[in-house]
Amino acid sequence: MRLTRETRTWLGGAIQETANPNRNSWAGTQEGCDLDRFAMIRITVDGNPDARTGYVCDIRQLDQLAQTVVRKKIEASNRSDACSLATLAFALQEAFIVVEKKTPEGTTLRSVELVLSPFTRLAIEPGDPPMLKLTQSFEFSASHRLAIPTLSDSENRELFGKCSNPEGHGHNYVFEITVAGEAGLPNGTLTDIGALDRIVREHVVDAFDHKNLNTQCPEFSDLNPTVENIAAVIFSRLKGKFDTSELDRVRVWETPKTSAEVTRDNLCS
Repeated sequence: MRLTRETRTWLGGAIQETANPNRNSWAGTQEGCDLDRFAMIRITVDGNPDARTGYVCDIRQLDQLAQTVVRKKIEASNRSDACSLATLAFALQEAFIVVEKKTPEGTTLRSVELVLSPFTRLAIEPGDPPMLKLTQSFEFSASHRLAIPTLSDSENRELFGKCSNPEGHGHNYVFEITVAGEAGLPNGTLTDIGALDRIVREHVVDAFDHKNLNTQCPEFSDLNPTVENIAAVIFSRLKGKFDTSELDRVRVWETPKTSAEVTRDNLCS
């Protein structure tokens, strides 16, 4: 079984050693603490629930690791004027090594993730070598119609419902891009965030935003623009475009209730 604990905290300013290291309040702040940069730390472990308690582990142990190990490492890197994605990634790698050694008995560490904003996440996962993963979210608005050309309008309507309206309909699509690189180097192996944004906007956002996917995007001239196919097309458009990272995952939300995900391991040929 996999268990994830999210610890809400703040970065910057002196760590109050008298504070309860297990504290995990709604916004992660303490009484008497000035507002600062908010962040979330997620620690994920695998293990079997205890027969008596039903716990994989006591989540307070994960809170303590997040506050006393991960947060301290990240804050140390932020004190440098030259703080960057690379220094932040290296700090997370150092924290991962310590957390892996201190993971609660009977569990295996699966990832340590730092949520920097609602749009940006940095994670490290075990492996040989461990892998760093950077996730950034984007959005575009587009219209489409779901239909199979060889079927009649009534047959398409029966199959796809109102999504087969001949005049089309629109969505505000949200999608996440995850790139991966080997951990262990001080200068990091991840694509720069600025470069990531530029590549995604050039190859996806500019191509799809405010377009009719069926008629204005060549990939969908013969391919039904379902959320599944949109995710696969985005993956195909971005694969091999990142010089220092490998495209790991694309996830697309058509609505808040419907999403499709493609990874480098499950992409259909």
